[in-house]
Amino acid sequence: MTARLPARPRLIVRRVLDTAPPVETEPQAARIERSRRSAAVRVYIAERAMDDVWRSVGRCPRCGAASGRARVERGGALAGRYAVSPTGQRFVMISEAIPADGASASRARIDIRADDWREIYRRIADTPGCRLLGWYHSQPGFGIRMSSTDLDTQQLFEAEWQVGLVVDPWDGAYRFYRGRWAQRVRWVGFVADAAGPTAPGAASSPGGTAACDRSCAPDRAVPVRRGFPWFAQPAGRMPRASVRSGSVPRAVERAVD
Repeated sequence: MTARLPARPRLIVRRVLDTAPPVETEPQAARIERSRRSAAVRVYIAERAMDDVWRSVGRCPRCGAASGRARVERGGALAGRYAVSPTGQRFVMISEAIPADGASASRARIDIRADDWREIYRRIADTPGCRLLGWYHSQPGFGIRMSSTDLDTQQLFEAEWQVGLVVDPWDGAYRFYRGRWAQRVRWVGFVADAAGPTAPGAASSPGGTAACDRSCAPDRAVPVRRGFPWFAQPAGRMPRASVRSGSVPRAVERAVD
């Protein structure tokens, strides 16, 4: 008797028991965005990796200009290492941002499927010393608060040191969460790329310093369009860019801390 195979292949995810983190010295942060001493887990991210996040979601990390990629949600994985300092402080060091370029996406949704995750795991396996630390995705014009769907996805990353990063490519806002209950990260530090010094005259940005992906002047103010792309903006007026948030698309958004 022959066994019948399912018509569609299934991806089975099994929980891997966490091992004790190695003891390492905390990275030297070039700048620290949040610095609560009570942070259970500190999050460090390489500026190069943050630049890769901004590029993958359609925002130039140097000038802040948005491309056509910023019209729909983009996402991917965050990889690096998890360790504990000699003083007992746990931390993660995000060194790689791996975009899921093949994932189907729309204005308010991205579907990272099994084939996308296989490619992500293959790339992590090819990078010595790296492990999956979490995921990231963009919410163009919707702010940086996780939606109910995002919270469900975050529960797949149930270790308290696994992170979720939400970015808004329209205004350059970002926010880190950690653990299955999506707690706000209390410590975020950016680590300069060890490959070389900062280029002279390069502009600062949320993703650190990087070469511009398109022809633009670093000292030119780039307008940011808020609201929905299908809403007409008043002629000659441009809404002020600010950190906004909302779990569902709304024409009027409310500010958060």
